[in-house]
Amino acid sequence: MSSLPTQSSHPLDGPARAIDVLAAQWVVRRRAGLDANGEAELAAWLGADPAHGAAWQRMTAMADAVQRARANGAGDAIIGQLKVRERRRRVRRRAAVAGLAAALAIGVGVWLNSPWRAPRPEPSRVAQSAAAIRRLPDGSILELNGGARIAVKFEPARRLVELEAGEALFHVEKDSARPFVVRVAGVDVRAVGTAFSVKLEGAAVEVLVTEGRVGVEEETGGPSLLPVASADAAAVLVAGQRLRVEPPPVSGAPRQVLVTAVGAAEMKERLAWRIPRFEFEGIELADAAARLNQLNRRQITLEGAGVGHLRISGTFYPDDPNTFARLTAASLGLLVEERNEHEIVLRSK
Repeated sequence: MSSLPTQSSHPLDGPARAIDVLAAQWVVRRRAGLDANGEAELAAWLGADPAHGAAWQRMTAMADAVQRARANGAGDAIIGQLKVRERRRRVRRRAAVAGLAAALAIGVGVWLNSPWRAPRPEPSRVAQSAAAIRRLPDGSILELNGGARIAVKFEPARRLVELEAGEALFHVEKDSARPFVVRVAGVDVRAVGTAFSVKLEGAAVEVLVTEGRVGVEEETGGPSLLPVASADAAAVLVAGQRLRVEPPPVSGAPRQVLVTAVGAAEMKERLAWRIPRFEFEGIELADAAARLNQLNRRQITLEGAGVGHLRISGTFYPDDPNTFARLTAASLGLLVEERNEHEIVLRSK
């Protein structure tokens, strides 16, 4: 077995050691699964001190190295070697030793003893804990909240999706020749290329625009349900706005329509049901990239001999290929290049 890699030395007693221990705990908790509050706490901890981010990278690399070693049958030998190094370090009481080797010893100790540690998974496992995600025939991406039901009815001149129950988030592929229409409870939400959610709540309809703009009108080309700012302005709902359409209070009366602004915090809260994740354990990078590519306009390309066979572990958001590429590059020692708006390249150094 080859010797463990080393980096420049850093102090392991006092604050530096405590940070590494905390970072290792965060890595374990993240891979076991964090809710929205946990993700926010982790982000706050990482942003509080540059040393936290550096420790996070070391511990992430450690976790990946141990996982790869276990997949290759060398995990127990590496862990034993790390424990020996840690015992020697304690006897000598040096102020600094090889940085990565000691960090690995800290991390392995936390990994083995952590109360958050999930049962050891089998190699090459992948699970998706997410709202249901679908890629429509035109390339648009649809996320369904639990209990949501839809009917897709694409036509030559129009892309129609009927929301029969629940809530869905749409990431619409641009096609000016074929408008994208979501029909729900007698209301048509019309877009060309944008992102928005539609929710059916009893007899009421809610539309929340996260990107671009949409029109909202009565079914089958009826009048707009949106207020018009001026005679020359189009009636549209823009990013950061929410529309709620209530049924008429009495038969024959108009629908009750309310448009409100939605701040970033409220937007996040209203879409908290999404939180989609891919949980990879020892999966080949080529397989992981293919899974993300199925759900994103921006594609991940792998370059270099053997890159696709590298194995990764971790929890990732399927709709965030940029973060996936950066974290993967840092964990596996690859280079990441944003070649254009539609392609991210991971390649060997």
